[in-house]
Amino acid sequence: MSHLIACSIGDVGQSCAVAVPWVAMACLVSLSRRVSLCGTTLLLCSCDPLMNIEGAFFPAWLVSGVLGIVATALLYVLLDRLKLHQHLLLPPLTYLAFMVISTALIWLVFYG
Repeated sequence: MSHLIACSIGDVGQSCAVAVPWVAMACLVSLSRRVSLCGTTLLLCSCDPLMNIEGAFFPAWLVSGVLGIVATALLYVLLDRLKLHQHLLLPPLTYLAFMVISTALIWLVFYG
């Protein structure tokens, strides 16, 4: 005769009733998934470095984004002075792509 043990593994009202050798494994797998998810979430929350600018702390990604926008504005001025701006196929898409690339490069250079 098989003994059944129930353990709560999900939402309210959801339980598993499995034979004794497997119930411990089912409960441990469910518990380990929950713990690893919570642990991963907590670890990822603290990965953002902060910068002290004039006594106020800013996230580093915000500073990188602003520097990426400044780099894009400088590229626009450079291309406009060289009369190359008019030859771009999709200027908004080109400048958006350059902003994303320059922001990522700035992040990698300073924080990566």
